[in-house]
Amino acid sequence: MKKIMYDSMILANSVCDTYNFNETNRNGNLLVYGATGSGKTASITVPQLLNANNDSYIVSLSKREILEEMAWSMKARGYQVCVIDLVKPENSNIGFDPLLYVNNDEDVSALARNIIGTPQNTFEARDPYWDNTARSLISAEIGLLMERWAVDTEHHEPPGMLDVLDLHNKLVFREGRRGSETWSTLDEAFEELEKVYPESYACKEWRSVRGLALKTVSCVYSTVSTAYSNIFSPNARKILEMDMVNDFKKMGEVKTAMFILTSPSNKATHAFANLIFSKAFEELIDASEEYVGYRLPKQVHAICDDFACSAKIPEFAQYISFMRSCGISATILLQSLAQLESMYGKSEARTIVDNCDQTVFLGSSDIDTCATVARKANVPLNKILDMKIGDAVVFRRGRAPVFTTRYQTYEDETYKDMHTAFEIEKRHRELEQEFGKDNAI
Repeated sequence: MKKIMYDSMILANSVCDTYNFNETNRNGNLLVYGATGSGKTASITVPQLLNANNDSYIVSLSKREILEEMAWSMKARGYQVCVIDLVKPENSNIGFDPLLYVNNDEDVSALARNIIGTPQNTFEARDPYWDNTARSLISAEIGLLMERWAVDTEHHEPPGMLDVLDLHNKLVFREGRRGSETWSTLDEAFEELEKVYPESYACKEWRSVRGLALKTVSCVYSTVSTAYSNIFSPNARKILEMDMVNDFKKMGEVKTAMFILTSPSNKATHAFANLIFSKAFEELIDASEEYVGYRLPKQVHAICDDFACSAKIPEFAQYISFMRSCGISATILLQSLAQLESMYGKSEARTIVDNCDQTVFLGSSDIDTCATVARKANVPLNKILDMKIGDAVVFRRGRAPVFTTRYQTYEDETYKDMHTAFEIEKRHRELEQEFGKDNAI
């Protein structure tokens, strides 16, 4: 039997673990707290990728130079490297279309929920009517295209998300005459579909919207339009147009490094990136059912930079509760506990925290986060508040906390060698572009 190899989990200076869950009896989920500039990406994300040799990775980054170095390095280690660049889409080598992963009514409903999402402050009271009706409109739009295509697959290409957006942009609601119900430009299409599919899911969802008062349905339409524009920005639409897409399920068999480059200032890039993460988790969890032990043969690790800064990964609190058994783990980089709670609400935030068997604290000005760390480490609050820049506290379930310093990636000889080789290769490519391939040497 082939021996299974496991990647290392670099946590801090002199603190290294393994992704062999059977050996540690812990999951591979890692929670990292650190204020801006504390070195979360440099001391956690980079060494994880630098030491990757066996498992697959899905990584969101906002620093292009790190993506370029790590993509080059992992390709040299035999990885299949995929890049979705939401800042400069022309640099992407794969695309992403959420409609490609829709196979049934449940998938349609899940995608509609992902697009609408939930209120940012989930612990605040809010009338669910508008979000529920907006989800029905999205489900009806997606379902209409999917069910019509199912009737005639030979003469039509399968619909994509761009087709849904185009359908929505052309949708018009008008007030009926003499008190009759509101009508729309899609009424006839749904009537024709219902003749073919009397039990049509799309038609059922459409009935939740059709006939609403014009003012009401206009608000619902506006809610959906806003949700679409928040996720599917002009750059994201360019990604939707690409023919080559990633098969997430293959990541459990072939070692793959998928990078998603986001903008630190453009929230739309994070929303689209988190839709990718959500679909990746769904596909990988489903794929695990096909293997012995209901576990992916090759582990997949998601590294989520700036996890809670702008967009919520739908259903993440549920996924993280059982990902370990599927061979999936997540590394979550945050500035503070308050940041996580503001995005996911206290209940879901607690679920996420409780399902991370490893935590690294790199310093914070947030009192609540520091108090939580102090209680966990059983030390006075001042010891956490007064931590020097560069210090770190590492927690691993079942072991005593370790007070140490963050991992010095840029002093690592492996990193130095990789960086030097990358710079030489980069300079050679620049010379080739300037002088031609034959004269570059």
